Amino acid sequence: MREKHDLNARAGKRAGGGPRWFGYTRIYANPEETDPQKRTILREEVNPVEADAIREAAVRVLEHGESVRSIMRDWTQRGIKPVRGKQWYPTVWVDIMTSPKLAGLREWQGQKYPAQWPAILDADTHERLAKMFADPARRKHIVRSQAHLLSGIAICPKCGRGLHYRNYEGKSSVRTRSDAYACVAGPYGCGRTAIKAELLEEYVTGAVLDALESPRVQEALREGQLDEHAPRRAELLADIQRNQEIRADARRDLTDGTIDRADWLDIRQRTEDNISKARREYDRLSGSGTVMSDIPASEQVRDAWESWNVDRRRAAIRAVMHRVIINPLPPGAPCSPGGTFKDPVKRREREMAILRQRVEFDWRV
Repeated sequence: MREKHDLNARAGKRAGGGPRWFGYTRIYANPEETDPQKRTILREEVNPVEADAIREAAVRVLEHGESVRSIMRDWTQRGIKPVRGKQWYPTVWVDIMTSPKLAGLREWQGQKYPAQWPAILDADTHERLAKMFADPARRKHIVRSQAHLLSGIAICPKCGRGLHYRNYEGKSSVRTRSDAYACVAGPYGCGRTAIKAELLEEYVTGAVLDALESPRVQEALREGQLDEHAPRRAELLADIQRNQEIRADARRDLTDGTIDRADWLDIRQRTEDNISKARREYDRLSGSGTVMSDIPASEQVRDAWESWNVDRRRAAIRAVMHRVIINPLPPGAPCSPGGTFKDPVKRREREMAILRQRVEFDWRV
């Protein structure tokens, strides 16, 4: 039975029955049969609606930095439902997007073989998605949706931890306080840094938009749209596939008696070394990209910003800067930056002037 499964996998045949795959429409030889157990599967064909959603989602995750939950909400609103169940869950969504089936590959015993059904995603996109969601550090930020613009981007200089949004609305004891980005006291921070959220978001947004409109950044962004490592990654994937085929041919030659065991062991070791080397280089190249695509020309930046959701705006911020450092109040500055001004305009100007002295940008480009 194990040998039969191995032969079917190498031939690219499907594993068996089970539910329909998301992204594909199942064609039966006897579609009039009401008993699912008695239906005979002929082939899998691409489902146009679901396939387009999958391709779009891959771009939104890999290129735009959008979160999984944001895409699931969008799919739900558009009426795109999972094959089983009434709603999407992150684990189900990630399992679908990282499945080798979408790349037209049949997986068996840790190996992937060209399958008999059509691919929805190319091999490079599949590998990048699989690598992204296999990394716990990157998966945490992609799967979990950040509700606020600068959570984790604004940094406390004392402990180096990311600031979190603190909402004071509805708390009677601090009714007069404004919402802030603050360092959390405890094992995950020192609790000694806080700054008014509304003013910080306004200041950072203005700085990012000015940067995105500048000729220097526009040139860098245009260059960043061209993935310079894509051709090399394609070569590495082809090299991995070629070595896997050489090893499979040698295994059949050993079974037929064409080569002896010593030759088989030598071929297996050489192909494994080549695959490991190519895989290490591929992983290095696929993890080196920065999200810089889909940012429009200078004259369209501000209109595009208004149409983006929080995830897309956060990705744009990270495209041009590493972090926003919130330094302590400058010497001589009052603890209440607004002072005693009753005029809201003058009070805001005073607060913004002091905030500019505290905020330090760590630019990427």
